[in-house]
This record gives sequence, C-alpha cells and structure tokens, in this order.
Amino acid sequence: MAPAKQDTTEEIQERDPQPSKGAAFDIAERGITTSQDFAGLMSAMIQDLITGKMTPKVANATCNAGSKLLKVVEMQHIYGSAEGTNGSKTLQLMEVKKDTDSDPRAAALAKLSSGDRKALGL
Repeated sequence: MAPAKQDTTEEIQERDPQPSKGAAFDIAERGITTSQDFAGLMSAMIQDLITGKMTPKVANATCNAGSKLLKVVEMQHIYGSAEGTNGSKTLQLMEVKKDTDSDPRAAALAKLSSGDRKALGL
C-alpha cells in the first residue's frame, strides 16, 4: 500500500484559511518554562499536526525553536555556575565589562595608530 500523501501548507490553508487554534497554541501561549511544558507542547503539536490544526511549516519552525531551547538547557547544565542552595545553575553567555573607571581620553588615544599620534604631537 502506498503511503498517504501529506497535505501541503497551501492545501491546508485553502481548505481552512483560519484554522482553529489547537492545543499546542494554548500551551505555547502560556509559555514553556519546564520540561513538562515542553513535553506537553510537543505532544499537543503532534496531535495538532495530524488533525490538520497546524501546518507543516509551523510544526517545523516549532521543532527548530524547541531544539534551540533544549541546547541552551544542555549548555546551562554543563557549563553553568551553581547558584544558591537549590542546585540551579546560571549560564552567562558573555562577559559584561563594567567600564566605570576608564578614562575616555585614554580610550580614544588607544584607538589611534602610531602615525596618527605623531601627527597630533602625542
């Protein structure tokens, strides 16, 4: 038996230009903050995709975003710094340099080439 042809996004939108919002939309609207939320979103997304309440393009974008979210959680687990007594970790993605005691003149001079400094008599 040949596999059933999957409807394209355009075919789904032609049948129902304003598809009803499925269960995945409700979960996503509340926000994904726990692993249970994420699992619930994925489960609801599968249901919505099969029943035609979600287009394949939206499902693909949701899966890609979910993949990035899981990668951040993994990086936080591996590279994060422990905070507090509950064992939670925070991942600092970049160092924020506080430049409170720098001299603006010194910073400007540092950007000049040696030729520019000579020409200015510095």
